Amino acid sequence: MFYDEYKALGSFYFYTLTLWGIFDIIKKKKIELIHVWNAAFGFIILSEVFSEKFNTSQLSVVALQFLIIANNVIYIGYVSCDKSFKNKIENSKEGIINYNPKKITPYIIIMLVFFFFFFKISSAIASISVGRVGQSEEESFILGSIVNALGFILPALIAYYFVIINKKKILLAVLIASPIFIIEFLIGTRFPLLFSVLGFVIVVLGKFSIKGINLKTSFFIILSISVLLFGSKAMQNFRAQGFMSNNTNDLIQENYNSIPASVLSLGSPEGVVDMTGLMFNYFERHNFMYGKSSSFILYFWVPRSIWPDKPTMLGHWLIREYRYGFSSGHSSSFGFTGELYSDFGFFSLIFVFFVGRLIAKANDFKNKALKSNSYQLVLGAMLFPYIFFFVRSPVTATINFIAILFFYFLFKKMFVIK
Repeated sequence: MFYDEYKALGSFYFYTLTLWGIFDIIKKKKIELIHVWNAAFGFIILSEVFSEKFNTSQLSVVALQFLIIANNVIYIGYVSCDKSFKNKIENSKEGIINYNPKKITPYIIIMLVFFFFFFKISSAIASISVGRVGQSEEESFILGSIVNALGFILPALIAYYFVIINKKKILLAVLIASPIFIIEFLIGTRFPLLFSVLGFVIVVLGKFSIKGINLKTSFFIILSISVLLFGSKAMQNFRAQGFMSNNTNDLIQENYNSIPASVLSLGSPEGVVDMTGLMFNYFERHNFMYGKSSSFILYFWVPRSIWPDKPTMLGHWLIREYRYGFSSGHSSSFGFTGELYSDFGFFSLIFVFFVGRLIAKANDFKNKALKSNSYQLVLGAMLFPYIFFFVRSPVTATINFIAILFFYFLFKKMFVIK
């Protein structure tokens, strides 16, 4: 009965999100950021319910219930958002956009592709050979975040410059961006690859925003997404131990006894439910942090060499209160409720409500950006991975997005949009 309890809850919510998402997408004829959010909730959180490693304690079931309630509060905040801004966007008209990119721009783009490739190649080789478990300490947090952000946005910039501005063949943009895709595939972390490919594809779709998407293009997009999903299974098989290990853990041969379990087997369970239960256990015995946890986003950029006692993120210190055997750089994901709950407990649902409203505002911007071929198209595309990754870790997602904004405004100067 206990097994059926959390499985039934996960299955029910999976069907609820899926059926509503399909109906809403067909009705609106477009993918909104709330659809991306719910897909991430299934991909990251609900997939954990059907994982063999799911912690089947009563506390985990309570944590799952809390996360589902919080996700519903997100939706309530989303639909409650004032529609006046949305109406202004839908009734506005874009002016004529002139591009005058600097001659050095394509060379800078290609140089950054090579920089990313050679910066990450050693990690990629180590990951594909011995797995992430066998790797040594990673690069500094700040430098790593900057380079990761470059990998997120650079494919979208490549697509924008070569496909939108210069109207080159899509294949040329794919070839230029391919070193980034290859490195991220070899490293074995599916989120960066997903974000890079997603940003690239969305910007390319901007080319067809007026003409419409023909059958050939639709087939190409569906094929690309299918290859990405099934390719991610291979990444999941080898990312822990690498190709040198005899333990390949062939997940493709697993038997799934339900549709939710089969679909969510493509997901990436990050242990958010387990960590939320761990957080409940900790704060039953300790005071809440009243803003100290969430405020990490304000001073993350301060080097620890300058501030040796700088607090660490929730995902770093809390797991060490109960468990052991982690490397110095390891941290766990506490999901979109983690920092807020550690600060304010169940009152954090008030802040979660306003997160839903912010998603609605971001969605308005996204709709405006995707209706035009202006440079905002790149930032609109980057909102998709940002929202997706926010479900897993709001602080990390925001840190990466800040770095993405840096490159976004840097290249805006290079493109010289008039």
